[in-house]
Amino acid sequence: MKKILTILSLCLVLLLVVSCGQKSVPQEKPREMPTQEPEVLAEEPEAAVMDLQVVEVNADGFNPSSVTITAGETVTWVNRHSVHSWPASAMHPTHRMYPGSDINKCQSTERSLIFDACQRLEQGESYSFMFYEKGTWRYHDHLNPTHSGTVVVE
Repeated sequence: MKKILTILSLCLVLLLVVSCGQKSVPQEKPREMPTQEPEVLAEEPEAAVMDLQVVEVNADGFNPSSVTITAGETVTWVNRHSVHSWPASAMHPTHRMYPGSDINKCQSTERSLIFDACQRLEQGESYSFMFYEKGTWRYHDHLNPTHSGTVVVE
């Protein structure tokens, strides 16, 4: 009886091995490579420039001296002059015209909330501020108060 069970077991194993070997596994077709680059949608260069509000600081002051933006947009001042610059809310020397701004807050935890670079900008350095309050906000260069400009926030 043991012999018969052993033979039956071997036959069963052999049958399994043979049946597994006969199954054909469908092979996955190789993926085709795209024949052309995918289309990339880009903004028109003019539109991209219009969204970016940059004021350059040069020997003559701020250029442009007035920008108009929507509440929640950012203006960036870039010092292109060899002399240091320090853009800040008017009036000199307190910097309190923009709501909540005050030069005395430069060393506080509120520094990022005020319209004040709070330091001099070397040539090539920049300062950015996001305006939330609507209105016409005058500003100046703290290191050269004769240079001034306006940000109109609509």
